[in-house]
Amino acid sequence: MIDSSKNIPTTASGRIRKRRFDRLCKPGHMDPLSATTDKSLSCSAPHAAGCGPEPARVRTDASVRSLRVLPAARHTLIVAALIGFILWLAFLPGLVALVKAEEEQPIVVTKKQLKTAAYNSLWRLKRSIERDGYYGNRVALNVWRSNAIDAGIFKQEEYDQYKQQIFEKSIASNQRCFERAVEGLNYTDANKCLLTWKMHSEEIGRFDADRYEEMQTLLESIKNQKPQESES
Repeated sequence: MIDSSKNIPTTASGRIRKRRFDRLCKPGHMDPLSATTDKSLSCSAPHAAGCGPEPARVRTDASVRSLRVLPAARHTLIVAALIGFILWLAFLPGLVALVKAEEEQPIVVTKKQLKTAAYNSLWRLKRSIERDGYYGNRVALNVWRSNAIDAGIFKQEEYDQYKQQIFEKSIASNQRCFERAVEGLNYTDANKCLLTWKMHSEEIGRFDADRYEEMQTLLESIKNQKPQESES
């Protein structure tokens, strides 16, 4: 850098250079010659009085300040997240213990509720015997039996009575099925109905061997015959 107090000579050329240097330091002045020949020439001191503002440095300072704000906001978010995590860890054992206590607490069922369930299942059993088939009847019978045992009102005689009704209904149904299949020369269906009739008859002690032989003879008579075609 050029020192205006020591290095500028007192000759005519030196005085010309000094005046040119002084004009450069005046506000708003720019020497075209010096701008084109020596772009690096500026005031002797970076913050000399009279020099114009430095827009680039102002913009840089604003950018630095904005960058300083972002780490502060991030720091606040991180601290808040850590506090929330610590609180969650503090309350977690209590929540786990509460859930386990609710799961381990036994369900108390009163005697009255058990009896109500047994009476309701008995009503559904009677309704099933009137409307449903064999398998629906057996399901309803087993449900009623289980509920009646839990309520302490189960009676074996009553159970046997409903079971008898279910099997008698199935025997009559399968006998009708067998007769319709024989009339239609449908050997497969007739054989299924006959086997079911025999099994349910034996279950309740109603099996008739003579009747079974007659039905077996009818079944063999249609074994090699073709089923009748349905009339359209």
